[in-house]
Parts: sequence; C-alpha cells; structure tokens
Amino acid sequence: MERTTWQVIDPGGDWKAHAAPTELVDLLVADMRERGCTGEIIQRPTAKYGLDRGGMCYADRPVERVALRGLDLGVPSEHVAHFHRRLVELEPRRFGERTYYKLHSHWNCFVLTPGLRRQLIRSLERRLTQAANRADIFYAEKAVNRSAPGQE
Repeated sequence: MERTTWQVIDPGGDWKAHAAPTELVDLLVADMRERGCTGEIIQRPTAKYGLDRGGMCYADRPVERVALRGLDLGVPSEHVAHFHRRLVELEPRRFGERTYYKLHSHWNCFVLTPGLRRQLIRSLERRLTQAANRADIFYAEKAVNRSAPGQE
C-alpha cells in the first residue's frame, strides 16, 4: 500500500484543527479562508492523529490503532462503531472538481480522499467486534474495582 504524507492544519481561534493528506492541504486552507478564517494557519507534518467523541474518559481506556497509509490513527475502542457509522453516512464534499470527505470529531476534523475513506471504513469494520469487546471488558473491570473495598 502506498504511503501518504499527512499534515495537521491548525487555524486557531474557534476553528478546529484538521488532519489531511498533503494532496488536499492547499485546497483545505483555501476553503477555510473562503469561509472566514482570518488568523494564522499553522501547518505541520504528522504521523499520528486521533478521533474522539469528547466527554469524560479514562486516560487508560483502550484505543484501536489504525494504520492509514502512513498515519497512525487512534480511536477509543468505545467510539469505533460511532465513527464507522459516521464515515459510512458521510456525504461527499467538493473542492472545485476534487471530491473529499470531512469527519468531525469533538476536538478536531479528519479530511479524507474517497480512497482513504473506503480504507478507513474497512479497517474500522474489521475491528467492530474486537473494539466493543475491549471496551466492555475495560469498563466492567473499572466497575468491579470501583465497588471493591478500599477503592472508593
């Protein structure tokens, strides 16, 4: 499988950071400018990124690691089914003639080409049962430990 170079685009202010394959970065930055982003947009290469639904969480919760053409993507195990469903339901967007998909997470966004979207859907689909089981076991153990004497 070919390797893709990834960039994190951080427009600051009220705008969420975005990760995108380098081939979409210039189009993404131009789109942000067209939609009113006036601040300094910082770009930096990355090999790691994560998606999260936000809210309270345990720092040691299980995370599914997905290798996506040069990117190590982390998704909390309890959120795999959520992001899988959202990816499947995403409507395509356009930068001119270029089709892309944008997945919003609580803290950030993830911009994908159609091929990368298909690959991520397949990767998450293969992990649905395993991720749900890992999350169930993790939270069941937390519940047991919380109810044990001296664990209040």
